[in-house]
Amino acid sequence: MNGNARAVAVFIVFALMVPGSAFAADWPHWRGPTGDAHAPDKGINKDWKNRPPKQLWQAALGEDNHGYPCVAAGRVFVMCHADGHDVLRVLDVHTGKELWQFKYANAMGNGHGGFSGATPTYDSGRLYVLSLAGELRCLDVEKQKVIWMRDIKKELKGNSGFGFNASPLIEGNNLIVSPGGQEGAGPLLAALNKLTGATVWQSEYAGAAWSSTPVIGTLGGKRQIIAYGSESLLSVDAGSGKTLWKAPRAQETPSPIIVGGNVFVTGCGFNYGCAMFSSDGTKLWANMDMKPNIHTPVYENGYIFGVDGTNHGPQYIVCMEPKTGKLMWKGPDIELGGFVVVDGVIISCIGDKSDVLMFEPNPKEYKELGRFTAPSIYCDYPSQCWTPPAVADGKLFIRRKQMLACFDLK
Repeated sequence: MNGNARAVAVFIVFALMVPGSAFAADWPHWRGPTGDAHAPDKGINKDWKNRPPKQLWQAALGEDNHGYPCVAAGRVFVMCHADGHDVLRVLDVHTGKELWQFKYANAMGNGHGGFSGATPTYDSGRLYVLSLAGELRCLDVEKQKVIWMRDIKKELKGNSGFGFNASPLIEGNNLIVSPGGQEGAGPLLAALNKLTGATVWQSEYAGAAWSSTPVIGTLGGKRQIIAYGSESLLSVDAGSGKTLWKAPRAQETPSPIIVGGNVFVTGCGFNYGCAMFSSDGTKLWANMDMKPNIHTPVYENGYIFGVDGTNHGPQYIVCMEPKTGKLMWKGPDIELGGFVVVDGVIISCIGDKSDVLMFEPNPKEYKELGRFTAPSIYCDYPSQCWTPPAVADGKLFIRRKQMLACFDLK
């Protein structure tokens, strides 16, 4: 057996012998490695009644912020705010200990309930960080310094309702951002070379950007990027930025999601409900049975799971059939909780309280599999705990405005 064959054999034997090898995936950007809030981890502990997840660590994060954590290369990257500065904190994924930080003056201040809300994006040793004011930086993670910077508000005539909260996304060699525009000028979407920051393409105007991060996927045989503008829902060709279709739709906070070969959208502010569009922008149906306000639904086991509620009232977990929009069931009130799918179950953190629950993606009934209470994640800010959970390497990460906690899912 030559050296290469021996190495391959050793790797295969090791992988078969070590169950923990299933816990190796990162959470490198908004909504995880596949962009749909699905974690690839397998073999998690589902007996929360007898073995609730153990808290591994928690870290205080300073002033108000909603930024989703990015987990990659053994580190947690999370945006904070302190003393008039946005602060990127880099923590050890196993201990929560701070390894280093990077900060810059926040020229905009507090946006809508918090400071920077965009998720850092990790790619091959580089980290992309977007400020509420529209300053986009590419950082060298090992050298801890800026590689390049663009001001998407000034340079791309950007405009966003509550500040620039749409997270940057990697698409091939490009970084996709959502500047938005004003008074008929400025692209809703733009692609930048991820290595240099140079502009590759700009989409047409579709109104101001919102807090919704675009979704990228292949629909109708075409690679599409779909995003909300204040005037319409816009789909562009991922390679060129040319418009594929537009549909009337008010500005939103939840991201669109891809359901089969279609696009499902939900509303912000409890006034717009939800709708399904085909891959060419044809509206298939619309109703008012899912109104999540801020959290993006998930698609699992052939059904859509999200939140329906009223402004300043209860907000319930709901299950919806995607072909017709039929409401299958309405579950418990979770306030403003978000979702993550892992190992065939859905995990949600209840809004302002300190409960984390796990339920089946069952279309027939709401079936809770377990929940645990974690005092460390209690939030005393009514309706202000807006960050959904993240999962990486067998760990559950829950962000509150001023803290981050890590729990063991094994």
